[in-house]
Parts: sequence; C-alpha cells; structure tokens
Amino acid sequence: SQLFKNSSVVGDPVTGLPWCGALRSWGAEHLEQGREISVLFLDLPDFKLFNKVQGFGSGDNLLRRVATIITQCLDVDSDILVRFSGDEFAIGTLRNRVTANQLAEGLVHNLNKLLSEAEREAVQPAIGIGGGRRTEIRAGICIAATLDNLIHMAKQRCSPSYS
Repeated sequence: SQLFKNSSVVGDPVTGLPWCGALRSWGAEHLEQGREISVLFLDLPDFKLFNKVQGFGSGDNLLRRVATIITQCLDVDSDILVRFSGDEFAIGTLRNRVTANQLAEGLVHNLNKLLSEAEREAVQPAIGIGGGRRTEIRAGICIAATLDNLIHMAKQRCSPSYS
C-alpha cells in the first residue's frame, strides 16, 4: 500500500496492507510530536457469512476490493490504513473530528457505489471514530495507552450510521 512507507514491516498477504503494529508506530510518532490523531475503525459485520456462502476466494477478493476502495479515499500525507483482523480495517488520520467524520461518510458512499449489490448487501460497513478532539498538548501522556484507547473507542463506536 502506498499509504505505508516502511516496507520492512511484513503486511497482510491478502490485501497487502500493513497490520495494526504499523498504525501504532504511526500514531506514536505523531503523538510524540504533539499532533492530534483520529482512528477510524471499519468492520464488515456480515463478512463471515459472505465468506461461508461465497467461498474464501470470493471473500479474499472482496477484502482486496474494500482495501482498494478505502485507499482511494485516503491522503498519503495524513492517513494510514491497516488491516486490523479478518474483517476489520483501521485508519489513522491527522484530520480533525469534522473531516474524520466526512472521511467516514465518503468511505461508506464509495463502498456503496463501487461494490456490487450482492457485496453491499452482504457486508454493510460499520464505522466508528475515536479521537480528533484535543485542543492542547498534554504533558506526560502514555502514548501506548492513548493509542489503545483510541482504537478501542473507535471499535466500540462502530455502527452502520454513516450509510
């Protein structure tokens, strides 16, 4: 993925995206610089059923298509996309909360536009956002805990409400 510049990290063999460790490294770097980040968590809640009914080959193809569509919505200078787990993706972004919300809306719009009707029905995305609100630099923050909190918050907030 062009949204990940460190080619020494082994990525996901299905999508070519880096795994979550890349998001943690990216996030730590930006938080150490005093920048605010947001994490968008994208889940495909019905993917397991799609994979079971359509077969693993079709499931892998769908994951690659989703990764490609998401990548097309991102900015290499401010965003990173990772595969979080089987049917989950995470995006780290330097966008503020308003533009992170716009990104989420754009992702759902493009997924609905570019996936086939059967794919859309099978994998309606659920998106949640954490972060993007801090207005002052906090001294002495634990960066790893902050990142875990942002990822957890975004995952807990996943809903199909952006559709």
